[in-house]
Amino acid sequence: MIADGLATGVVAGAAAAGTWLFAPDDFHLPLMIGSLGFTSYVLTAPILHMANGNVGRGLLSGTLRVFAPAIVGATVVSAAGLEERDDGYGATFAAGLAVGAVSAIVIDSWLLVPDHAVASSSPPPLRPLASLARGGGLVGVAGTW
Repeated sequence: MIADGLATGVVAGAAAAGTWLFAPDDFHLPLMIGSLGFTSYVLTAPILHMANGNVGRGLLSGTLRVFAPAIVGATVVSAAGLEERDDGYGATFAAGLAVGAVSAIVIDSWLLVPDHAVASSSPPPLRPLASLARGGGLVGVAGTW
């Protein structure tokens, strides 16, 4: 859920910056940052599922995260009776995408995360490492196998 929160925040921040801080023809930076957040939203949870040995849940999570927002967005636009050239089409579709993305996150964490994963007290196999010495320092990742 932390990774999903960060990814959602990056996408929302990029959308807000693109709307309020940048000129309409200067969209490259918000688009790039939003794309990174979207990529994180789509890939992080499936990678975590697969890293924990749940390949099927990882594939289902990735599929859910791609198709749920698209289906909800299209359904909302259709239910509103909007055509592609109508005013409000883009905002309505974006709102549907956001609802679909949040729904995918909730469904993923509710149905696809095994109960033992939440209650696990074992340390993670990889941990960040930082060490300082007189001549410099060391930053890296330490693993336990």
